[in-house]
Amino acid sequence: DAMASGGQYIGSENGDGGDNNAAPGPEWTAAYSFNADGGEYKVLLQAFTPTGSDDSFWVRIPTAASQTHEDPDQPGTGWVRFNGIDAPDGWAWDEVHSNDHSDEVVTWILAAGTHVLEIAKREDGAYLDAIQITNELE
Repeated sequence: DAMASGGQYIGSENGDGGDNNAAPGPEWTAAYSFNADGGEYKVLLQAFTPTGSDDSFWVRIPTAASQTHEDPDQPGTGWVRFNGIDAPDGWAWDEVHSNDHSDEVVTWILAAGTHVLEIAKREDGAYLDAIQITNELE
């Protein structure tokens, strides 16, 4: 997609499988290492949901000390059901929010050092272009 950063993105095509009600295994998970100064952080994803209904990913930072919300059906895993991404007309930024907690933005407490952000397939047809991890919460 020429509109994506560098013309590339990740995701799965429509028909690769329906909604995953639990986070999938490593074959459907992308992992990104990053450094943090320590403190409270949020994650923004630039996504595209061409069908308008295939609009979600699983997101977690397993090295976080704590986080404000996680999927209630998978306690202790750190996975967030990031559903309802509003990007049916093209690439758009959205803060990772918990569909299971009235779409509240999720924040993570991170110690200074290296962490891993994991993003996994939830619905086929949702595409991811760019990631921003920030301690600017406003």
